[in-house]
Amino acid sequence: MNNRSPSYPPPPGRPSRFRLFRYLGRWKQAFYRGPEDLGMLIPRSRDYQSPTVTLTYWVFALVFRHFTFGGRILFMTACLILPFSMVSLQMPVYLLPFSILAIFTVNVLFGFLLRPRIEFRRQLPVRLACGGSGRALYNLTNPCTRPFYDLRVDMLPWPRELRWTPGPVYLDRLGSGETVVAEALFTAQRRGVYRVPSMRLTSDFPFHLWCWGQTSAEGPDTIIVHPRFSPLRTLQLPVSDHLEESGGWGAPVPGAGQDFLGCREFRDGDSTRHLHWRSCARVGYPVIKEFQDSFQFQALVVLDNWRPSLIRHFRRRGVKPDSRLEAGVVLAAAIADGLQKRHASVRLLVPDGARSGEEQPVTGSNSLAVFDSLAAVQPHVADGFVALGERIQGIPLHGGGVWMVLMDWNSPRRELVEWLREENIPARILLVCDDAAVPPPEPPPGVRLVRVADIVEGRCLDV
Repeated sequence: MNNRSPSYPPPPGRPSRFRLFRYLGRWKQAFYRGPEDLGMLIPRSRDYQSPTVTLTYWVFALVFRHFTFGGRILFMTACLILPFSMVSLQMPVYLLPFSILAIFTVNVLFGFLLRPRIEFRRQLPVRLACGGSGRALYNLTNPCTRPFYDLRVDMLPWPRELRWTPGPVYLDRLGSGETVVAEALFTAQRRGVYRVPSMRLTSDFPFHLWCWGQTSAEGPDTIIVHPRFSPLRTLQLPVSDHLEESGGWGAPVPGAGQDFLGCREFRDGDSTRHLHWRSCARVGYPVIKEFQDSFQFQALVVLDNWRPSLIRHFRRRGVKPDSRLEAGVVLAAAIADGLQKRHASVRLLVPDGARSGEEQPVTGSNSLAVFDSLAAVQPHVADGFVALGERIQGIPLHGGGVWMVLMDWNSPRRELVEWLREENIPARILLVCDDAAVPPPEPPPGVRLVRVADIVEGRCLDV
């Protein structure tokens, strides 16, 4: 028998206490998520997020969403003069802050009534090379019966490494039913993975102090800036027994091997046994089938990002990144590009850092995965070379060997190189050195020293 008293719903028009707590919980979650349209990640210390820092991000978003540059200056001027004017009412200076605030009030009210209601869309490139230019395309349509004035596009702050050249899009007027396609150019100053804020279209009409606008619901975009490198002229491959027997790094040839690659136009010297008759009948000229050897060479590129004194180097805005680590990333990208041109399956291994020890295979249509991983590499304080031999042993390598780009030479790296030689694993060791740095007292045999200036200036073409 159930002795519990029946529960009745709360009376209509009066929210229950639990419903109020549920609303407060939602507001709290939205507050700690921060302004998502800015594309900024609020710093956290393990599971704790400071409410003061979160509030600062919200104030920052409010300023950049609604205040123009002139409006910020006038508003701060009014805030500075207002306390003094409240004390000395006998002087006419007290009229200045109240006049500025009155102009702000009129701008906010009229701007709200005339705020733009526009359909817009933005298209950004997904990947860029460091130092290259990207193009942002905008499609703006005014479905309303009245025009809009003083329209500014993408006014939320972008990362400093992506600079507008010369500036974002500005429209004096967008008529009723009019559609405008505009574009803006920007330059990638540094490699990395950047979150671009959501597209925001604003209008600061009529007094250019306060702006109302719309923010895209698609959310922030991501732009990956790859390291810029000079293609290698020669690549001395660490040769294994199977590679010597097979006669080198092969390319796709008609009829050789088991894996079907595709079809191409018939050339002189091709065998007629591999003609694709159905394609010949469709296109009207001879077409041949291409095959590739079922054995595919696999190579492992290991990038050392151990920089204990520069762990927070990339997190500081405006600080020049570590030249040695940047040169190592560029060298690793050039090696991966050279291996890919030789039809190898490349894996990238970063012992610690942004990709924390994940091997990124790259082959076929996934050939950009290695360069995406190199764009996200950051310095790390933990030395991941202590137990790296066991992980390399578990990675299948067929003929390509191991390519190691080191930032330092110490006991863990020396032991790893000796272990590779004991296991008869072909390896190429490259040690990146600063121009003013002293080389190791006893350079180990088989380890090549590469200067930072040679890598950055494109003089390191033979590896």
